[in-house]
Amino acid sequence: MARTSTRTAPTAPDIDTPMDQANTPQLAETDTLDSILQEFRSVSDENLPALRQRLDDLLAAGSKTGTAYYATLKRSSGRLGQLARHELEHSREVADGYVKENPWRTVAIAGGVAFLGGLLLGRR
Repeated sequence: MARTSTRTAPTAPDIDTPMDQANTPQLAETDTLDSILQEFRSVSDENLPALRQRLDDLLAAGSKTGTAYYATLKRSSGRLGQLARHELEHSREVADGYVKENPWRTVAIAGGVAFLGGLLLGRR
């Protein structure tokens, strides 16, 4: 009688961790690009430096947001890669255990697949 493997999958990192909200700066409603562009239409020379500073601040905040999203994406893809490696290792261990516990059954299955493949290729 064949023994069945009762191994459990190795623990893998959690990939469903919510994105860290503290790393994404929130822009004030008055500093949206639309409001700055509207001010450019009616800007005077004395208001130009202040408007330029607001635009620079908006661009810096957008850069920080993009950097935070990139870092989160990089961490998530790393965790996903770890999870895939864990699952692949577990699958390899289960298949190896099955082949060692049922060598003749494995040979019969491989022979059947080879026979069917030969039939399909022989029809050409």
